[in-house]
Amino acid sequence: MATIKDVAQKAGVSIATVSYVINKSRRVNPETAKRVCQAIQELNYHPNRIAQSLVTKSTQILSVLISDITDPFFAPIVRGIEDVAVKAGYIVMVCNNDEDSSKTKRYLESLSQHRVDGLIISPTSGIEDLKANLDEMGIPTVFVNRRSAEVEADLVESDNELGAYMGIRHLLDLGHTKIGTIIGPTTVSTYADRLSGCKRAFQETGVTPDPSLLKTGSFHPDSGYQMAKELFAGAIKPTAVFVGSGRLSRGAYQAFQEMGLGIPEQLSLVTFDDTEWTTLVTPPLTTVSQHTYQMGQMAAEILLERIKKRNTPPPLWPDEEGQKPEAISFQHLKLKPDLIVRSSTSRLQEGVKGGECGE
Repeated sequence: MATIKDVAQKAGVSIATVSYVINKSRRVNPETAKRVCQAIQELNYHPNRIAQSLVTKSTQILSVLISDITDPFFAPIVRGIEDVAVKAGYIVMVCNNDEDSSKTKRYLESLSQHRVDGLIISPTSGIEDLKANLDEMGIPTVFVNRRSAEVEADLVESDNELGAYMGIRHLLDLGHTKIGTIIGPTTVSTYADRLSGCKRAFQETGVTPDPSLLKTGSFHPDSGYQMAKELFAGAIKPTAVFVGSGRLSRGAYQAFQEMGLGIPEQLSLVTFDDTEWTTLVTPPLTTVSQHTYQMGQMAAEILLERIKKRNTPPPLWPDEEGQKPEAISFQHLKLKPDLIVRSSTSRLQEGVKGGECGE
């Protein structure tokens, strides 16, 4: 295995010069730098990252902290982050917190010890209690998909309020007024925004939703299954249902199948998140589609720009003596979702009262 000494000998320069070229820590004559780069390539030399990080004060590692990488919603976000990061010479460390704030805390403590250069996190409930941990890490941090009212950071998210509004408005425009709504915990910004979007659609059309048709639960498919069952256990049964996430919709869809509900003949169905399974079922589902890959790309680009600014030394001669550092202005980027209409929704048929199928 080639060493930095081998590279220096082959290029006819000092070890220090090779180090300057690798770490970009000092200007080197272009012809000399070219010889060093050629020697590195010919010898297939790989710098020792630990030693390199001591010089550059950078590990070239970004961490991504999400709830569950097996969730089809998060996979393209992580892929978008990784594609941008790798192109910039970084590697990505992915951590799953399972929506558990105590697990998030342990990860933050561990990542601080590993000196990662930056963090992208989809915050869990209770992230406010971890503000001290984030401050102690002292690294650029970007929130993706969710925000916090207490912790300031750059943010990339979907316009969740608009997405839910489009889903409910689509059902209302088809003549449905008995619309069931299945939503996750509204303590989380995504679901709080989606609930607001649902309410706005009803208000604009003058339809008063029945409170018994609104169900809130947890993040998981089994919660979606339970809420779907509850919708059809009451006296007033829906002719259409809007499900506020892809994970919840998987459980809800299973419940509708077990109850023998014909989609869309007896129940129109709209779900948030256009994941692969929504086009594999019969009929394919009408969805609110989020630009998840782009969300990951944008989060990584913002983070890398923050890291670059942090690593840029201040001017030797400031304009004003004792000049204070410029206050950080955090970015808040909101991506517009799309409503993809498929065969799971149809105009309300005369005589359909809801919940009459499967009898």
